[in-house]
Amino acid sequence: MGKTRRPERVTRNQDWRYPVKRTFAFTSMPVWLVLVLTLLMVPRTLLSDLGIIIAETPVYYFFALTPYAVWLGVAIFRKSEKPFSDFLVLGALYSLTLILIHQTLWNSGTSLGHQLPQSAIDFGARFDPPLRELAVRGYTIMISLAIGVGSGVVIGLIAAAARYIRPRCTMSGAGAVSASAEPSAASSSAIRSASAIASFLLVSARALSPSMPSMRIVRIRSTPMKDRPPDKYRLPCSNSFSGPSLYTSPLDWINTAFLPDNNGTGPCGV
Repeated sequence: MGKTRRPERVTRNQDWRYPVKRTFAFTSMPVWLVLVLTLLMVPRTLLSDLGIIIAETPVYYFFALTPYAVWLGVAIFRKSEKPFSDFLVLGALYSLTLILIHQTLWNSGTSLGHQLPQSAIDFGARFDPPLRELAVRGYTIMISLAIGVGSGVVIGLIAAAARYIRPRCTMSGAGAVSASAEPSAASSSAIRSASAIASFLLVSARALSPSMPSMRIVRIRSTPMKDRPPDKYRLPCSNSFSGPSLYTSPLDWINTAFLPDNNGTGPCGV
């Protein structure tokens, strides 16, 4: 007899009903979100190097600060398993965009090729003329890396802090809501207990004194009468009362002996 082949187990990732969420490498972000957050940084660099917008103007500040505001919003409000790693990778990608745009447009508009920072000029002066431009380009590449990765590190720390603080804020809010709900629950429980005690005293007094006039027992019920079975707890009418000792508790005796029937009266006319 041949061996029976065991059926292969279909995992969650292999089942077409559960599509696999593709995340960017070393992050918990989907690929589309990483691309969007990275491309938000491109317009300011591109327009500045082409000379379309001028530094230190309102339009320049709008293009420069808006992407950072979006990054901060994602860092604070988005739940992430790797908050610091997410923005460290974003910072590295931002650095790559700075390097590619600056080096491609080196001699265009107001790019670094035309307006070198003084530190880059001083660094290039240490080398011979054939190596000077290469040294300056290498220096600006290091500046781009520092700006991009530094931005990612700062916002990544903010995202990590937000992940640490967010659950505690949620727990404190839930605790405040439960604390505000406790008084109403306690007062409702006290009312039901007082009603049960009063009902028991009245029933006991009538059981001990048959000449006592009939009285209707009023009890606050947690379950509406329409939801209770009609004849589940009824007792046959009799002039003698066995008392609460035959039941598990006084409340059971009250419920069984004095539940109103269809005519609005108990089994003994109470």
